[in-house]
This record gives sequence, structure tokens and C-alpha cells, in this order.
Amino acid sequence: MKKVTTILTILALISTGIFAIWSDTLAQNNCEERTFTTTAYYSPLPNQAFYIKGDVEADKYLNGQGTHGASGQWVEPGMLAAPGNYAFGETVTIPWLGKWVIRDRGWAIVNAWERGNVHDRIDIWMWHGEEWLIRALIRGKQDITTTYCQGNQYESPSFSWDDMTIYKNFFDMAIIKFNLEQGRKDIFVRTLQEYLIKLGYLKRSVPTGYFWNESVQAICNFQVDYWVVDSHDSEWCGVYGPLTRSTLNSVLKKKWLYPANFWQTSSIDTIIQQAHNANKAMFGTTTQAVMPVYKEAKVAQPTHTAPVVIEKPQEESFELFGKYFKLNDSGYEIIYIQELLTDQWLYKSDITGHFDKETIEAYKKLQEIYNNEPLNFIVANLWQQFLASK
Repeated sequence: MKKVTTILTILALISTGIFAIWSDTLAQNNCEERTFTTTAYYSPLPNQAFYIKGDVEADKYLNGQGTHGASGQWVEPGMLAAPGNYAFGETVTIPWLGKWVIRDRGWAIVNAWERGNVHDRIDIWMWHGEEWLIRALIRGKQDITTTYCQGNQYESPSFSWDDMTIYKNFFDMAIIKFNLEQGRKDIFVRTLQEYLIKLGYLKRSVPTGYFWNESVQAICNFQVDYWVVDSHDSEWCGVYGPLTRSTLNSVLKKKWLYPANFWQTSSIDTIIQQAHNANKAMFGTTTQAVMPVYKEAKVAQPTHTAPVVIEKPQEESFELFGKYFKLNDSGYEIIYIQELLTDQWLYKSDITGHFDKETIEAYKKLQEIYNNEPLNFIVANLWQQFLASK
């Protein structure tokens, strides 16, 4: 027993000595071990299949323009965003990711005990486009012990992002990881709606992908049932935030509503194609073509542009997103219009996607209110009103 104790004592002394040598080496190089809360960000491009905040301008506001870091240098792999008390040129060596250099800032990149972080936060810049948004979201938020060094000792990172595991049910995972804002329309909302339908809170058979009246009420009812909010009168009722996400995740697990192949792996290209397919279902080919114009109008002052010349049918019809609809037509565009009209208290029937007489009369009233302006201008104007009310 004494022999064992002696061996353990010697090993402890050796380990202590090695640690002391390592610590001295770090100190001599102006380095130290430091734990950071790490996240990842990307730079958006026009016409992506999806965005974290719903459109390209909103993502630019969150992630920056994607040309230069706050240091003034061009964005490049190996760039970090760090709080303002960290100097540009200082480096952080992250396990499995190599050495990265601080060259950017961010309004959400703050010191410990701000915005709920226990450690100082750093943000890893990935690259441009939805491929890198996927990787950033999969990586998520992690607390990691790193080697932080003062002075510019930059080296190219040695990690290959191709090693990252991509999951088939990426969008199912994503809706539990981040908030969804009212007014957006995309595959994230569509995925959330699919689960609200399964739970019985959204009374429709086909999701629209549009987070507005019906979906807000469905979320509100879910929150009240599971004690996320006190009542339907709560200012948070219908807001899809962290506590609602966590509660929904628990409910879906308990009821076994997640796909059986939840952890099945996939590829980046497959995930992006899923989003494109969902967009076709939600918007239609013609509508997708005008959506970049519509998204730009949402965040900028609406401007008049020359309309695309489309041959108008002889029967009375109405142009919706560059496509003509007449009585008894149907489509996802009609679902979108009916929800919009419902919100404006002009349409009081069920959302059917069917262009019936009541929908047509409600749409005519909307056009009268806005002096027969093009639909994209009306939608942009309503969006500005929505933003101003927040």
C-alpha cells in the first residue's frame, strides 16, 4: 500500500510540474487559458433558400455586410468577433478549430454576465451563403476552454468544416434553437406549423409557412395550456421565444412526435434543396421570382416600379404576385392573401386557399383603402406599419 501511495505522489508531482511548465510557457508568450462562450455567424447573400431572420437585409443587420470586419480588414476564414475590450490582432486557439484572430465586433458579442452569458462571448465567422448558415446553426452555442494570446500571432485554421455532421431533420432541430418573429414566412415557420398541426393547435391540414394570425393564436393557446404564460392577455402570448421553444421541445419528445429518423445524417445540398422545395410549395414559381423585390421593400421605403406586363384574361381576374387569379381559383398565394385580409379585419371566414366571392370582395376593399396600388406596395406598407408598432 505504501508503494502505491508513493507512486501516486510521484505522478502528482510530475503532473504539477508539467502544468507549471505549461503555465509558464503560456505566460511567456502573453497567453493564458480562458473559457469563452462561442457561437458562429455567416454573411448572407441575395436569393438564399432561407435566412435566420427571414430575409437578406435582416440577416445583414444581425451578421454584418460580409465585406469587412470592424477592424477594417477584409473578411476571411479564421476571423473572430470579440467584445470591445479585446484588441484586434489578438488570437484565440480553439480545440479542433486551430488559431483564430480577432478582427470584428458585434452588438450581441459581449462580456460575461451580459445578455445571460457566464463567459465572454466570441463569434466565429464561417463564410457566405446558406451553406454556412446551416453549419453555424448546427454548431450552436458552446462554452469552450481556449488558449487566448495577446499580440498578432495569426495562423490559418487547420480544421475542415467538411467534418461537421449534417442532420436530415435540420429544420426540426433549428426551430428549437432560435426564436421566430411574427410576420415572417419561410421553411422554419412551416416546420413549426407542422408540429402545431400535429398537436391540434393549428386547425388546418396544410401549413402556409406564414407566422401571422392563425399561428400566433395557436402559439398563444399552446403557451396557456402549458403555463408558459399566465393568460391569453399576456403581452408574451403568441411570442415564440426561448421558454416556448424549450417547452415545445419537451412536449414533442414526450408525445413521440419527432421523426423516427431524427438523427439521420444528410448533406448540405439536401438541406438546401428541402428549403427550395418548401418555397415552391409556399410561394409558387412566379411568386418566388418577385420575392426578392418584396423582401427588399419590407426593410426600405417602398418605391414604385414599372409592373411586369402580363396578358390579362378576359374574365374578371386579379393580379397577385405577378399571377392572375379569377373566381374559384386556388393556390398558396390565396392562403397568403386570406391571412393578410384576416389581419386587416376585411375577411372573416376560414383560410381555405380558395379564391371565392368573399375573398374577392375583401381584396377589393383592401385595394380601395390603398388606392389600387400594386400588391407588393401594399404588403410593404403594411410591413412598415407592423415594424413601427413593435
